[in-house]
Amino acid sequence: MKKVCILIIIFYTSLMFSGCENIVKGRIEIDKTGFIRTVAFDKSKENDDNMKLTFALKGKSGGGNAKESGSSGFSIISEEGKTIFDANRKVRTFVSKNIFWGHMVFILIGEDAAKDDIIKYLDFATRNQDIRYTLNVMIVKGATGEEAINKIRTKDITVTETLSSLIDNAGDVSVSSKLELGEIVQMLDSEYSCVYIPYIELVNKIKEEEDGKEVLEPSLEGYAIFKDAKLIGYINGGTSRGANWVNNKGDTGTTIVKDSKGKDICLEIINIKSKTIPEIKDDKIKVKIEINMTSDVTEYEGREDIFKEKALKDIEKQQEDIIKNEVKSAIKYAKEKEVDFLGIGDAVYHKYPIEWEIYKKKWPKTFKNLPISVDVMTKINRTHNITQPTGMKEGNKK
Repeated sequence: MKKVCILIIIFYTSLMFSGCENIVKGRIEIDKTGFIRTVAFDKSKENDDNMKLTFALKGKSGGGNAKESGSSGFSIISEEGKTIFDANRKVRTFVSKNIFWGHMVFILIGEDAAKDDIIKYLDFATRNQDIRYTLNVMIVKGATGEEAINKIRTKDITVTETLSSLIDNAGDVSVSSKLELGEIVQMLDSEYSCVYIPYIELVNKIKEEEDGKEVLEPSLEGYAIFKDAKLIGYINGGTSRGANWVNNKGDTGTTIVKDSKGKDICLEIINIKSKTIPEIKDDKIKVKIEINMTSDVTEYEGREDIFKEKALKDIEKQQEDIIKNEVKSAIKYAKEKEVDFLGIGDAVYHKYPIEWEIYKKKWPKTFKNLPISVDVMTKINRTHNITQPTGMKEGNKK
């Protein structure tokens, strides 16, 4: 028995020192792995029944349906199939690397695909065990995701880094925000909420050419709005900011108000929080949206003393009206399209779960005629240690 044990130990020891290639099944060498960071899902232009998959891989692709992107050192890979999974399997026939989806950061969905059906383009991402629900999803307005990957400059910076910078800076103006795959799946599964997804446009704000190719920059403009999983329109500017205020997705931003002589005063929003308060009385629903915010005076082109109580009250009132109008603009759009992307139904459900069973079946119609009031309270918090405007003369103090 002792000899048998010794032989077994020697056998397994010899296997360990012979290398691990035959022991660990499914193992993939890292130098043979292609890590996808940004991917595009599109509707095929050649065949309406097909979907198109596009992504960039570092280094040479190995041939097939791929093209080098010049000095960036990336290869752009594109393939079509009946589904995204089908297209992904076809990619394996001509790409020399094993494609790994676990490091993916962005999914770009072309406008035609978004109009078609957002669910069938995201289904692959929700089922793939390697893909994380924390990745970001964006719609490409007026173009395909493939065009975005091909035209966004890649000479000094990758597409993923460019998009990451957009998301990181989105809170500076609050017209859009980061939205993860998991959040979108929750909205798609909801019986009463409608889906809204950040969208980008390809613009030529930075005039530059790369290897004779037109170079465009992605601009994060607002939200793409969906109804029954199909794209129906876009909101941007004050309307998308208003949606962010209601959904507590806005971080900061600026508002421009006037002094008594019409000179501009620039205010920076430091903190803003909202609360949606539904009330059911006599079988009728009404909703109040309360918004509390604080701001700083960051710039002033006039010469008046605007830091006295009366002037500050006037400034606060002007800012309250601006924020209120932005919120009302978002509410108006939502009601006209009968799409509740403002979380109103969610607030009613959580406060009145029993009564909600009556309203949820006809919620789009109920929401369209729902009385919604907006109450904004703002406070000027700081003036950055300057209590008098630059250039104010002694005789002008009032």
